[in-house]
Amino acid sequence: MRSAVRDPGDVSPIRTSQLAPERVRVSTNRTTRHRSGQFPPETDTAQAPGSDPDSSPREPPPRPGVPLRVYDKVPCMNPTLSRGRAALLALVTGALVLVAAGCGGSDNGSEIRKVLPVTAIAFNDSVAAGDTLFLKVQYNYTTTCEKTAKFEFIVLSTVPTPVYQVTPVAVYRSTDACMGVNGTDVAVLRVTDLGAGARTFQVNGSLGTLTADVLASSDPNFVTNTGFGLRVRVEDASGGAVIPGAHVQIRDAIDGGTLSEGDADGLGIYAYDQACGPELQYVISVSLLTATPVRTANLVVRSPGARCRKPEYVVIRV
Repeated sequence: MRSAVRDPGDVSPIRTSQLAPERVRVSTNRTTRHRSGQFPPETDTAQAPGSDPDSSPREPPPRPGVPLRVYDKVPCMNPTLSRGRAALLALVTGALVLVAAGCGGSDNGSEIRKVLPVTAIAFNDSVAAGDTLFLKVQYNYTTTCEKTAKFEFIVLSTVPTPVYQVTPVAVYRSTDACMGVNGTDVAVLRVTDLGAGARTFQVNGSLGTLTADVLASSDPNFVTNTGFGLRVRVEDASGGAVIPGAHVQIRDAIDGGTLSEGDADGLGIYAYDQACGPELQYVISVSLLTATPVRTANLVVRSPGARCRKPEYVVIRV
C-alpha cells in the first residue's frame, strides 16, 4: 500500500497507479462552506491503478490492508525523481507538515472516525486520455467537527474490472470542541490517468452505497459529445432502487433560471443536453409528488461544474 500526506490547497495527484489493494484517507480542503443550499466543491486527486505510463523504477508497494491517510496538500513532486520515490518524498514531507500544523486538533483524546451520509454524486462518466475524472460527493454533517470530509480510498480489485471504494468520513479528536450545526457540503475527488476500460467507484456513506460507473479510453478523441450533457438517475434513499417517473428540475446555479424540467423515464433517468458555453454550475431538484408526504432532494454543483463536451452523470437519492 502506498500513502501520501496532504495540506490544504494542493491538487497534485495521489498516484494510485502505484497502489496495491489498500486503504487511503484523503482530507478535503474547504475555503467556504454554506448551510443554505450552496455547496462549493473542493478537490483531492488520485490516479487510477494500473494506468501509469511511466516505466521508471518504483518503490515496492507495502502489504495490502495497511491504512493510508492522505491529508490535503503535498509539495509538488520533483519531476526528476522516479514516481515511486516522489510519492515517498511526498509522504515524508507531508507528514512533517502535518505534525507541524497540529492537524489532529489536540494532543489529547482518542481519534473519532464517523462515516458521513452521502445523498448524491456527480461525475463525468466518459474519460478520454489526458482528461480527469471529477467525482463530486454531497454529504450531510451535524456538528462543526464533521464539516470537513476526508475520503478513505480502497482499491478493492484491479482485474478484470478495477473497483475502488471511496468513503467520506469525519475524523477528529474526542477532546475537540464540537458544536451542533446541520449542513450539507460537496467534496470532489479528482482521478487522473484512468487508462482504458470500465472503472467502478463505490461511494460508501452511512446510509448506503452510490455507484459511479466510468468508461475510460486511451484515445484523446474518445468523448464525442458536442455540448453539455446531464444524465440524472433518481434512486430511492431507503435501498437504492431506481424511481421511474420522479420529477426532475435542473436550474442554473448562478441566476436560478430553469434549464430543464420533466419526469424520469422507466429506468429512473432524466436527460438534459444543451449547447456549449462556460462551465455549467447547476442545481438539481428531485420530487416524488405521489409520495405522502412529498419527498424532495437537492444537489448543487458549483466549481468544478459540468464541462462542455464532458458528459456528466448524476446519482441522487430521495
